[in-house]
Amino acid sequence: MKNNFTPSKIFALAIIFISSLMLQFANAQTVIIGANNGTNTTTSYPCPIQDYYYASRGQYLYTATELAGAGITSGATINQIGWVVDATVFTGHLQEGYSIMLKNTGITGLVSTAWETGLSTVYGPTNYAYTSGYAGNVVFSTSSFTYTGGNLLVEVCGGLSTGGFTSNPACQWTTGLSFNGSHTWRQDVADGCGNITVTESGTPAIRPRIVINFVPGSPCTFPPAAGTSTASPSSGLCVGQSITLDLSGYSSGSGQTYQWQSSPTIGGTYTNVGGTVASAQIVTPATATLYYRCEVICSSLSDFSTPVLVSVNPPFPGGTYTINSAVATGGTNYQTFNAFKNALGCNIAGPIVVNVVAGSGPYNEQLILPQIGGMSAVNTITINGNGRTLTFAATVSTAPS
Repeated sequence: MKNNFTPSKIFALAIIFISSLMLQFANAQTVIIGANNGTNTTTSYPCPIQDYYYASRGQYLYTATELAGAGITSGATINQIGWVVDATVFTGHLQEGYSIMLKNTGITGLVSTAWETGLSTVYGPTNYAYTSGYAGNVVFSTSSFTYTGGNLLVEVCGGLSTGGFTSNPACQWTTGLSFNGSHTWRQDVADGCGNITVTESGTPAIRPRIVINFVPGSPCTFPPAAGTSTASPSSGLCVGQSITLDLSGYSSGSGQTYQWQSSPTIGGTYTNVGGTVASAQIVTPATATLYYRCEVICSSLSDFSTPVLVSVNPPFPGGTYTINSAVATGGTNYQTFNAFKNALGCNIAGPIVVNVVAGSGPYNEQLILPQIGGMSAVNTITINGNGRTLTFAATVSTAPS
């Protein structure tokens, strides 16, 4: 096949490519998120580039409001992540195997019992060295990450058991957050990134100041296309359980906002769920079986997404029930104690009396009753055993009941 690329054409393409890179760098901006309320000490946390322990892992949450206030809106490309350092103590490495991960998220606060998952690695793992007495921004060039609006979750981790340690650099942090903005784990073990247990070491209302270098995204499509609503989970929920609402097949761009709405019928009337947000994804508690749609707004025009149905199980009704091993579960009867317990999974709506049928059983099962929602001084559960036997041959020493 004949090659149609002449030297002049190749030169022209090179000029176009270089020009696009120069334009991208010209549009790049660097901002710092969070107020300066002090720093961590050489042994305290959260510290995003720690070296007091062999290994550590930390997650930090930055809100859409904070990002938008700094000019970072949906469609922006993040190219660098860093931290504001007042001073380092020793010459040498910070932490071996250092990694940075990012995620667009709808969560409004971190929980102290589990790490958030699904983050994308944008830097590392690699070793990083600094000089004694350094003060300024410690910035890491990352792979490009597209911010799609909403909150931004940042994770840092690393460490090797064969490495060394000195002391934490003094990284500036923001205090008095109104949400859980950070959690940290650190120990003298092999690898912080592989840690699965959250051990709070520091205050969740304290979070490091972050440096972000970004290129603003393209303006939103006018008029916008809202696509299709999605929900996870969309069925089998209990009242109060969290659902994640999102969109698929929609247009995006900087300046675009989102307003979720709900209705008991697919045709409306729809009621706003919270306020307008900068990300398509939100997390909200399930209140009833409802349809959800999203109004996608670009400038003066908007579009509504195809609704999605979220089904919520009703609370277990008050009344009188039986447990009878000779009759299959159905109606007001339950064949086993655990079948009855499982029916209470979505709270209770009134007082309940359960009669174990005389002459039934014995019931060979392990019954562990959890906290049951909806119970009160009025909404009680009474089990009349009628002299029946509930027994279980335990084989696990930690669960002998």
